[in-house]
Amino acid sequence: MANQFVAADDRIDDSKKDADEVWDVLKSDTSRWSPYITANFDTARKAFLKQYPNSGFTVDGPKKFNAAFKTLNHVEDVYGITEKENNAITLKEDGNRSGETRMVFALHELVHWLAAPADQGHRTTALLLLHEGLNEGLTHVVVEDVLDKQQIKQTTLTVYDKRTAIVRAMIKSLGFEPFALTLFNGQYCVLQDAMRTVWNVGSQVDLQTLWAFANSDQLDPALQLINDWDKAPKSRGKSDPHATSCRRAH
Repeated sequence: MANQFVAADDRIDDSKKDADEVWDVLKSDTSRWSPYITANFDTARKAFLKQYPNSGFTVDGPKKFNAAFKTLNHVEDVYGITEKENNAITLKEDGNRSGETRMVFALHELVHWLAAPADQGHRTTALLLLHEGLNEGLTHVVVEDVLDKQQIKQTTLTVYDKRTAIVRAMIKSLGFEPFALTLFNGQYCVLQDAMRTVWNVGSQVDLQTLWAFANSDQLDPALQLINDWDKAPKSRGKSDPHATSCRRAH
């Protein structure tokens, strides 16, 4: 199926047609994430259509959006929010045309929607290990890979760049599959095991510094930490007695 988009910055509105076309980008995916997207697609799509049977995304003006989500860090720089526990996606207007935003923001939120649990009702399982910054970075790595495979030009915005760079460095060190299983299957223990095997890092205490760097968009210190873990003797890993048990979340 040919996509309808030339660039990630193409405009969309709250129409069902535009929402369907963003969904089609994911349905047409042939990237390395494709098997995981395909496995969750029907469940996630069904949940979306149940919530939005005759409409597209909710697109709120900046004032309304920022007031509704004022507790978010740097809400002025946030252009979409997926509340899986409430079965809702809200996008923020971008630019001067009322009720419109960029396609990339909708695609990013749909990847959140596809993440485990794909039937919604609970927060993204991957947050238990990744926390906000790394989860956002991983989500947008998926977005970039999907866009590249369909030759859709990447966004001109840099809002995701630092977090995606951190996650791409992690994937280079730890491998692709642990991240795919964490995001789409909820099997974050696979990634935690990879951290212990490759870095001997896996406890909540070990990861706090990386979480902090990712949450605050500190790219250089995060990359230095990953590089240090890559080179360090394999004697730092400790099991975390407070870790939540891993499960497949669907």
